[in-house]
Amino acid sequence: MVMSFFRRSDDSGLGRIEAQVQRMVTDARHTFDLAMNAITGGSVASVADEVRRTDRQINVTEMEIRRELVVHFSVHAGGDATEMLVFMNMIKDLERIGDYNKNIFDLAEEGVSFAEADDLERILGFRDEVSSRIALMGEILTERDEERARAKERVFSFRDEFGQWDPKNQRPEVWNLYNGRIGRREHIRVFPISNWTEVDVWRYVEREGLAVPEIYFSHGRRVFERDGMWLAESPWLGPDPGEEVALRRVRYRTVGDMTCTGAVESAASTLAEIIEEVASCRITERGATRADDRASEAAMEDRKKEGYF
Repeated sequence: MVMSFFRRSDDSGLGRIEAQVQRMVTDARHTFDLAMNAITGGSVASVADEVRRTDRQINVTEMEIRRELVVHFSVHAGGDATEMLVFMNMIKDLERIGDYNKNIFDLAEEGVSFAEADDLERILGFRDEVSSRIALMGEILTERDEERARAKERVFSFRDEFGQWDPKNQRPEVWNLYNGRIGRREHIRVFPISNWTEVDVWRYVEREGLAVPEIYFSHGRRVFERDGMWLAESPWLGPDPGEEVALRRVRYRTVGDMTCTGAVESAASTLAEIIEEVASCRITERGATRADDRASEAAMEDRKKEGYF
């Protein structure tokens, strides 16, 4: 009963921790911008209190996150080990960034200024680049794995003697570091691009100029709606009573057995249009187009446990 107090019904409990890390990212970037503006000719006295207040807040938030991570680990054990390791390293880096920002501002308060430096434009370029990279940390946090099973398995997939997959036995792959040790009768399946998102794949196709089957682009096709997806009329699959066939502009986000692979309505007829469409989509390609995944939210994960993938 005591432990249930810490558990949240809507997620594993990392949501609050992630929000706190996001706050650290925002504060770290804010103090960096203030400090760099001060040392490159901007106001010093008017932002001094803000810099010190935000720096203290970064330190307080870091301590709060560390405490919550300890509690989270004691409740959930190793289930979220990968994310917890990432958070631990992120908050340490953010705390250091806060310290560096304060050191820069201290120099500005002591009269150091790059306002008249010969390479001021170069310094300002570095300032903008670093500020953007700090912001990128926050953007990375908001990214979500498109498929539940991919969120728990990356490149190395550890299997038992029957080829079955246990998500609890997956090992962290922080910074692309892999642990290839296996026990007796275990083996590893390696998926080199398993951690690519759908957008990653399309950007690679665009960059490398690869040929892609026309079925992935918008085209006219006779389809009927079933369970929220458009299935193609064919000799192997037809509409049930009450399902009407219509000619629509559709494309396929994933291609498989046409009896269980649906199309999506789309006007995207170029690679650029597909990338823009996928980047704004909030439903995975399997969730949107695979009828066999509708059995449950964890359908793909369940099949992987059985050794299907």
